[in-house]
Amino acid sequence: MPKNETLSPQQLDAAIKALLPTEELWIEPGIYVRRNKDRSLSYFVRIHYRGKKCEVWEGIKDQLTAKAERIKLQMEIAGCNERNEKWIPPSQRNTVSATVPPGGFTLQQWAEVWYQDIVCKDNAKGTQRKYRGYLSKHVYPVLGHLPLVSITQTDLHALVRAIRAKPVPRGTGKLTRKTAHVILRMLAGCFHWAKERGLIGAVPFPDRLTKLLGPKEITHVRKTWTKGQVEEFLAAALRYDPEWHPIFMTFFRTGCRLGEILALRPRHLDFTKRRILIEETYSEGDFGPPKNRRASEIDMSEELAVVLHAHLTRRKREEEIRGYELAFLFGWHANSPIAPTTLRDRFKKLTSFLGLPRIRIHDTRHTAAELMLVEGVPTIYVRDQLRHSNESTTNGIYGETINHLKQHVNQLDKRPSSGPADKAYPSQESAENEIVKPGVEWPTRPLDPSRDGIDFRQAVHQYEGQLIDTALRMAKGSRTTAAALLGLPRATFLTKLSHLGRSTRAQTQKPTGEDTQPLFNPTNSSDETAA
Repeated sequence: MPKNETLSPQQLDAAIKALLPTEELWIEPGIYVRRNKDRSLSYFVRIHYRGKKCEVWEGIKDQLTAKAERIKLQMEIAGCNERNEKWIPPSQRNTVSATVPPGGFTLQQWAEVWYQDIVCKDNAKGTQRKYRGYLSKHVYPVLGHLPLVSITQTDLHALVRAIRAKPVPRGTGKLTRKTAHVILRMLAGCFHWAKERGLIGAVPFPDRLTKLLGPKEITHVRKTWTKGQVEEFLAAALRYDPEWHPIFMTFFRTGCRLGEILALRPRHLDFTKRRILIEETYSEGDFGPPKNRRASEIDMSEELAVVLHAHLTRRKREEEIRGYELAFLFGWHANSPIAPTTLRDRFKKLTSFLGLPRIRIHDTRHTAAELMLVEGVPTIYVRDQLRHSNESTTNGIYGETINHLKQHVNQLDKRPSSGPADKAYPSQESAENEIVKPGVEWPTRPLDPSRDGIDFRQAVHQYEGQLIDTALRMAKGSRTTAAALLGLPRATFLTKLSHLGRSTRAQTQKPTGEDTQPLFNPTNSSDETAA
């Protein structure tokens, strides 16, 4: 019996027409077509259960109905296996249950065909899992038994009421309007595909889903951190859990999604241009294209570039010790990144230890976006950094933050100052008040910039170098202490030292004691990630 694994649709049609009486042709797994003696065609389903062949012929008109019947049989077998029951083939039952109802497909039968042909082929595993849950938990119990052609907006209203009446799986309260909106959008795609195949005349959805969902309601307040909380978290990660510091900083400095960061490889980093290439994502053990279905580049901050460059240096030493290369930027195994569950657990532990507000890993993306907007970064740049499809998406998500920035228009009301010199540099008195150290003579500011012929940029660099030298003398060579005296993050301080041509290596030995022990044991991190 011929098979058609490599045949095109045109070749398949030709092969079916060439069938002789009593010959069969394999179309796809479990679906066959047979040429009868009267030259007519019969489609049927053939599966094997516990070593025995089972065929279904009745009620199957074409390849599409055969596929629906095969999926139905597979679901029956899966349900019997879960209940530890023996599955009874349709031919051995007293009632005929394998035939398609006179009204055509039921919603459940057609949704299974749509799920296999569309959802499983065009979406990531995470999306497939969510859609499977939406169908089995919400749609099928309410509408699954109804004929596809008979479903109306009244039935969809009943579905929304049933969804909103269900309790939240983990937590208190009922399912939100947003959950119902996501399920309706999924179901609308199923109906539109049925219309394209000519199974229904019109889609029973209104032009706007709000007519089914009702008015909007405030159900969730997005949680983000302030800049101070972010710096506190990163400083603690560097001190207590330095092995995890680079990946946590990547989250807060790029605004990337979890799967995109886990899929990063060393070749995706361009330190010359300070760019990061996002071309794939990691989800449930598989790699696929990003959410926007295209590769794109984002900017890398100076501090992040220093941290990731040092991370790659340590990583190369680790590869020499292990004797093999690590494929991913963040991971301790040859061909797999950090496990998402391990990463979330580390993030949660450090957050609880510091007493910071609890947020999700994905909220680091919202935090990065809101911090950029608060600093006055143009919305179009935030859009490009987050890789939104258009600026309206960015405005829709962060509209509240953008509205709060309307106060910046008040800058137009301010009168010009008496002279540029008053604003160019802080006064000597204010500089001394910021870091008060008795007996320490801080350098004075550069020459008055109001004079002609002064190289302003060189003067600023010279003054910055003098401040750094003074801080290093006070700290007796300790880079960490000097950074604290100047109120700078350690990584930023090391970057400035590098720009000045100074060594970034500390001159004093690192103190030992209980205070410098990591909060989490780094030697166990590989084992935990493997889990």
